Order: sequence, then structure tokens, then C-alpha cells
Amino acid sequence: MPVQALPRSAVRLGLTAVRLPLTAAEVLTRHRGDAEWPPTLAFEGMEATVKLAVGRALGDQVLVAEGRLTETKVAKLRQATELEVQAEEHRVDAESELEQRRRQDGERRAKAERAEADQKARLARTEATAKKKVADEAARKEAAARKTKQASEQAVARSTRATKRAALSAEEKALRKEKQATVRKQKAATAQKRISGSKQARAARP
Repeated sequence: MPVQALPRSAVRLGLTAVRLPLTAAEVLTRHRGDAEWPPTLAFEGMEATVKLAVGRALGDQVLVAEGRLTETKVAKLRQATELEVQAEEHRVDAESELEQRRRQDGERRAKAERAEADQKARLARTEATAKKKVADEAARKEAAARKTKQASEQAVARSTRATKRAALSAEEKALRKEKQATVRKQKAATAQKRISGSKQARAARP
């Protein structure tokens, strides 16, 4: 066995021993095989640092290569984790922006619906006012027509009564005249009878 293989093996065994609690934790937390789990990633970063330091100190290029390989792996995993975090942040931001847009759209729709409802209410009030005005005007005209008709009927009734009174008065006058004429005729006849009687009486005297 080369001389450098002994320290290399010791470093590996030491790192394996140090990793045992982490391995147990990975099993318990079901992160076994999850290279992106933060504790695992931190340990592998420390492992890469140790291998690079020991390998450079001993001039062991195998340890240096392993350290660099692990360091590259850790860097890529950290970059992937950062990308995932950024993607998650972008997703959360996008969902937040989408939710905000939906809320704003909902507010705009609600505002438009309220404006439409207000417009319909104004139109309904205007229409009701116009209908009431027309109904009031029709009622006023109907009342005026009834009043005019009533006044006309009353005038006709007064005129009819006046005509009847005039006719009755004329008839009464005619009757009085006729009665007076009859009385005069009767008086004249009576006077004529008296005159005739007087003449006959004088003629009968010797």
C-alpha cells in the first residue's frame, strides 16, 4: 500500500464516522438519499473542505480530486437549491400577483356592477317620475274636464229651469188674459141681458 493511502484511508474513515449521526438523522427524517437536504449539503461541503486541505497538505492528489469533485457537486447542488428557491419565490410572487390581479378584477367587476345597478336605479326613478308626472297631468286634465262638464251641465240645467219658468209665466199670463176675457164676455152678456130685459119691459108697458 502506498504511503499516501494510509492518511487518505484515515481521512475517509474519519469522515464516515463523523457522518454516522447525520446518516441516522437522514433515516429518521426520511431524507436518506436526498443530497439537497441542508444538513447533508453542509456536511458534504465540510467533507470537501477537509479532503482539499488534507490532500494539499499531504500532496495527495486523489484526496484533492475527491475534494474538488465533492466541492463541485456541493456547488451545483447549492446552485440548484438556490434556483429552486428562486423559482419558488417567483412562483409565490406570480401567485400573489395573480391573486392581486384577480382581486383587482373582482373589485373592478363589483364596481362596474354597482355602477350599472345605480344607473338602472336612476333610470327606474326617472321613469317612475315621468310616469307619475304623466299620471298627475292626466288626472288634472280629467278633473278639469269633469269640472267643465259639471259647470256646463249646471248651466244647461239653469237655462232649462229659466226656460221652463219663462214658459210657465207666459202660460199663466195667457190663462189670466183668457180668464179676464171670459169674465169680460160674461159681464158684457149679463149687461146685454139686462139691457134687453129693460127694453122688453118698457115695450110691454101700455
